[in-house]
Amino acid sequence: MTTGDEMTDHDHDPETLRNHTEDLAQKLSDAIDGMAVSPLPLRERIRDAADTFWPMIGEALPTELAAALNSIRDRLTVATGPQGSIAASAAQLSDDDAEELAHDFCKLRDDAIEALADMDEAAEELLDAVNGRP
Repeated sequence: MTTGDEMTDHDHDPETLRNHTEDLAQKLSDAIDGMAVSPLPLRERIRDAADTFWPMIGEALPTELAAALNSIRDRLTVATGPQGSIAASAAQLSDDDAEELAHDFCKLRDDAIEALADMDEAAEELLDAVNGRP
């Protein structure tokens, strides 16, 4: 088995992948909802949103979702400061980079929801095959 960023979909059982993907989708939805209603500047909303789903980094996730989450992590850990690397990195984002990151949060959430639908469809097809249904 591999560890860390090298984990693949096959390193974890399907139930674990599904549960973590569902958790990521929910945390991202919560983060995006918070970004949408917060009166704070975008950089601070990004910092707060990242805090919401940050615990999911390193969890068992489908490969594409883990890669996208790691990309976000990499962009939010480039600086250090007394408030931590997320806050320091978010504070240094250009307007364009902040907007791109906010869009990436939304895309990752959408991809997680799509992955859940794909997992559910595959599970249903397997169940049908096991039960001899066409």
